[in-house]
Amino acid sequence: MKNKAFTLVEILIVVWLFWLLSGIILQTYTTISRISYRIQQEKEIAKEALVLTQVLENLAQTTTIDFSKHLNLQSSNGMVSALYLKDENNQGISINTTGTCFQASELREQKENWSSSELEELLPVEKEETLKKIRNSNCKLILEKDWEKITLLDSKKFNNREEITLLDSKKFNISQAQFKIIPFISNQDLQKIYASESQNTDISKLPPAGKPGFWLFITLTSKHYTPSQRSNNVVLPLQTFVSLQWTTPSIYSPVKNEKPTD
Repeated sequence: MKNKAFTLVEILIVVWLFWLLSGIILQTYTTISRISYRIQQEKEIAKEALVLTQVLENLAQTTTIDFSKHLNLQSSNGMVSALYLKDENNQGISINTTGTCFQASELREQKENWSSSELEELLPVEKEETLKKIRNSNCKLILEKDWEKITLLDSKKFNNREEITLLDSKKFNISQAQFKIIPFISNQDLQKIYASESQNTDISKLPPAGKPGFWLFITLTSKHYTPSQRSNNVVLPLQTFVSLQWTTPSIYSPVKNEKPTD
């Protein structure tokens, strides 16, 4: 009896099928790994954004805008890089970013001006510098307040001031924060406007204004941000409005013990 054996053609077909299946499995594994990594980053950034929003909402229950520390709000339409608040005990509170922070506009310029085919092959020098600035940023969003015992977050004490880190750049990149204060017109300026518009208007009888609040604008990106790589181009432009609930005198009402303006 003759023993049956594989021919050279059959062996080549088997080898070819093996390498084909191996390539498909490897490509599938790589794709799944990249998708999983991107999802992980998205979850991490979304979680930190949610925690930040909750902290700001809790802070809003007992604070209001400290207009005495915000000058020339009208000229900037209420936009500031540092937000100053005060609580029911008249303690000062500030929120701002520190460290090396990139501008959110730099990130938008990259996404708008770069095509996916040119990102890696024709990368201009200035764009490479911008990418390095984003990736190497050590930006932090911090809250500072007059010293008192705080139990919600880890904090550090500096000269009777309490510093609390709300966001840092350990797991993702942070742009410089911007705030828009609403409303941004002082009592005296409003009185002048009403006086010029109507000489017969009794300011004390005007309806009370709504409670003040502020918009927070900040952008979070994946730590190794690369626009051409889907697994590393996670961007979350965070825009949240916080309505301050602490009792605030209406800015549309005259200030007590204040001399009327001519």
